[in-house]
Amino acid sequence: MLKYKGMKILANFFGKLTEDVQIKTLLKIIFVLLIVFLLKETDIVWKGILSKIWFILQPFVYGFAIAYVLHPFILLLEDKKISRKAVIPILYIFIIVAFMWLVFTLIPMVYSRLSSLITSMTSGINNLFDIYTEVSESSAPVWVQEAMKELVKILNNTKDLISVNVNIPKVFSNTISVLTRTILTFIISIYMCYGWENIAGRIYQIAFNIKHTYPIYLHNISHEIGDYISSLIILMVIKFIEYSILYLLIGHRDWMIIAILYSIGLIVPYLGGTLANTIGILTSLTLPINKVIILVVAIIILSNIDAYVTGPMVHSHNVKIPPLWALFAILAGGTLAGPVGIMLGIPVYLALRVIVHYEEIVTTE
Repeated sequence: MLKYKGMKILANFFGKLTEDVQIKTLLKIIFVLLIVFLLKETDIVWKGILSKIWFILQPFVYGFAIAYVLHPFILLLEDKKISRKAVIPILYIFIIVAFMWLVFTLIPMVYSRLSSLITSMTSGINNLFDIYTEVSESSAPVWVQEAMKELVKILNNTKDLISVNVNIPKVFSNTISVLTRTILTFIISIYMCYGWENIAGRIYQIAFNIKHTYPIYLHNISHEIGDYISSLIILMVIKFIEYSILYLLIGHRDWMIIAILYSIGLIVPYLGGTLANTIGILTSLTLPINKVIILVVAIIILSNIDAYVTGPMVHSHNVKIPPLWALFAILAGGTLAGPVGIMLGIPVYLALRVIVHYEEIVTTE
């Protein structure tokens, strides 16, 4: 009898404990949902405040990003016994010259050629459709015809949008504003380059004060993302040279634009380069068929060289990203944060991978 009462008391105790835990968990969920609801209802207020804060912090965030990207190159040149006082001015003179060339030469040239590029794409799509009709010896399915019409319509609308006369005073005002903030960002980044060790040390100290293991995370994340960015910059230069030569040799009028698109497209792995080559092939369909065949074969050869030779040589083993994870990171980033999220998808994936890997090591030990 005594044993039965003891078991009953124990069962009641555990039942009460389970009930309390469930109630606490439920209260936490309700509390989180309440916070989300309040944030949603008051987004008019806090979005405006956050936008003002972000507007103030933008030059500092971008300046930090520039200093972060340049820091490995500064260390590399310092290893060559070049003083930082000389390295930083040299790097920034190079950046300023490249920026001026971009603004006053490359951008106007690309803008002036965009209309003809879109016209070439439209002609290429029509030629591709005609080839499909001749090969199949029958009319294309309705969905194919509608898709082609919609694509041509989008391209024509884009061409019309480019051709519209712009409001010169408004553009001038916006240009002055952007130029002022750009200069401010560069000045901030120069100061950060000179004092990078102090800034990094302060960040690590704050992380250590929060939790003593956080500096390890930050160090590993910084190392991996730094390797990725350095490799990406080198690959962008290599791809620009490769595809400039390729499209120039086949006589493509917009060879530089295609090479630039491919180079920039590397920011979005797998998708960016594929899109650039698709545009290149479509706009080359107006050329003789033998040149188109040479272009397609050369792209296939270069893609294999990039996958098995150039890529592995430039990228370290640590930053090798499985294709499915890369595509998932890009899709998730684009869904959550738009174009900026697409560019940040891979770095965020690398940071999360470092954290998970370190947690697995800690758990194993």
